[in-house]
Amino acid sequence: PNDGSRGQAVKLGEKDKATGRSKALRRPQGLQSSLLLLYGILAVSVLVFGVIAESMRHQIPSHQFQRRDGSLINISAFDPIELGPFPRCHDHFGEHLSSNGTWVKNLEVVDGPFPPGHPQNPEWLEKVRKHLLDEGFTLKGFQASLHMLVLASVCMFTASKHSVWTFTEPIATSPATFVLEQEDAYWLPVLGSGSLLGMFLLLKYLSIDWVKTLLQLCIVGSCTVGVTENFEEFCKFLSPNQENSKNMSETLDKSAQPAQPASPSSNVRTTILKCIIGLGLAVAYVTTKHWILNNIMGLSFCLLGIRHINLSSFRTGVVLLAGLFVYDVFWVFFSKPLFGSNVMVSVAKGIEAPMKLVLPRDFGGCGDFKFSMLGLGDIAVPGLFCALLAKWDAVKMSEGSSQGFTYLNVILLMYILSLVTTIAVMVVFNHAQPALLYICPYLLIGSVSVALRRGELSELLAFSVQGEESS
Repeated sequence: PNDGSRGQAVKLGEKDKATGRSKALRRPQGLQSSLLLLYGILAVSVLVFGVIAESMRHQIPSHQFQRRDGSLINISAFDPIELGPFPRCHDHFGEHLSSNGTWVKNLEVVDGPFPPGHPQNPEWLEKVRKHLLDEGFTLKGFQASLHMLVLASVCMFTASKHSVWTFTEPIATSPATFVLEQEDAYWLPVLGSGSLLGMFLLLKYLSIDWVKTLLQLCIVGSCTVGVTENFEEFCKFLSPNQENSKNMSETLDKSAQPAQPASPSSNVRTTILKCIIGLGLAVAYVTTKHWILNNIMGLSFCLLGIRHINLSSFRTGVVLLAGLFVYDVFWVFFSKPLFGSNVMVSVAKGIEAPMKLVLPRDFGGCGDFKFSMLGLGDIAVPGLFCALLAKWDAVKMSEGSSQGFTYLNVILLMYILSLVTTIAVMVVFNHAQPALLYICPYLLIGSVSVALRRGELSELLAFSVQGEESS
């Protein structure tokens, strides 16, 4: 029988002897105010780092190029030996001068030797490596790294806590969620590889505007759904009808009075407003391609995915992290010998869409930003694992054996350390890094260590989240 809460979706182990039902899971005290605070921090972080980055923007005269020391030269005097590949404002952007005096497209030379003007020229790569090392200790370099750390970690932490809110929601008001089973986790890296390779081949052999536009619109459409759904959820937090769910001492059972549904007129206003906001952001992004709008839509997509997808168990999480660990390493490090290019980087740079966070680290050249990137999968995948542990924290708090989000807090720290490691290795070796190479081990080591320290490893392994059909 249904007990009126989402308690049927979790094996708590302890059952009422009279009814044989699992005890209802109770919502952690203060979760609503914590979520409002976290969403506020995320919004302020986007705004503050946006203002800081935009303050680097300045006017560069037409037909001029700004070197790294700030001096200006005429674009016709651009020297690829000193300054590297030709920039966007140069007539030979994407090309280099071959030894026989002809212009050759950079993409046509994949095996070397790489002459001056080619992005893989060894002398140029060494200059870039030294510059990145020096830049890492400047204010510009530090703010870009901090920008990445704050947005990614706050987004993941917020979405994980929000998943607990959804998990403890009474069935009558609970949104639909999807449970990722262990069999699905085995297949996810395979399906992801197929999608990634498919986009790479489309860009390589059908590199025409309508193909890129179609891919862009598909991704923008998905992110727009994230914006609208997140806005609706935020409006629910502001509703006084949520107040009856804030106290952890209240048991969400069949006898509890459910929150009164919002009036039809209020629902209509919210629906209209969320559609206006979502479509407005989508149109603004498609027309301007502004990096701040890109990040807002990307973060919205991650928040929605982490909140609405549940891992069925800790073992499923281990399978998912292990599989995507291999996926990320293969496509970043081993795809170039097979396909002539780094497939992951080519797709990330080839599709101008909110499928990654872009973080300005410098401004200059022809008058444009230089960006660092972090794929949305590097937030969403660890976010699913963290959300599972946040639910486990909620179970232990409901039982009275824990006073807070112990597992989630430790995993957040491990996630931040993994991103710091990723940034450090990327700067030292001047090579794109598969972030999951560092994220996955950190998260697994952190979660298992906490479980062993608390003597809960066997319980954690037995914990599972099931689909509602199993009730």
